[in-house]
Amino acid sequence: MRRDGDDDPVGPPGGCPPLSMCLVEDHEEVRTQLTDLLNANGCDVVASAGTVSSGEQLVVELHPQVAVVDGRLPDGEGLALCARLRSVAPDVPLILYTAQISAEEERVARLLGVAAVVLKSLRMGELLDAVRCHARRDVGERDVGEEENWSTS
Repeated sequence: MRRDGDDDPVGPPGGCPPLSMCLVEDHEEVRTQLTDLLNANGCDVVASAGTVSSGEQLVVELHPQVAVVDGRLPDGEGLALCARLRSVAPDVPLILYTAQISAEEERVARLLGVAAVVLKSLRMGELLDAVRCHARRDVGERDVGEEENWSTS
């Protein structure tokens, strides 16, 4: 996402383009904070949504390199959205970002093919690490085994 006045978006090192991503989070303030953090750390939050239905629509339409999904949304559970996205956009990595999760819910998330489950915290390093680790890379963008050396500061 570019903002007026931005000359050059901050991206990953080596001239790689920013990682395109969709964010599904119902709390507007959290959504804004996450968008700012992710955009400042090599991502391009191309769209965000606050519900299961709008989140599904965005991911299907935009086909980002990664999608971050809140665990609890006003119109359903993040796990339900992940299940639907697995069937309509199977190659988009999903990160479940939630305040709390039971062992059973985490097991179900893994069975659904969720790439990572990250607990919400004031320190966002774990979310950034999960995004960078699991983002879908376009063919030819980089070698699969290439090391990444990004800073979360």
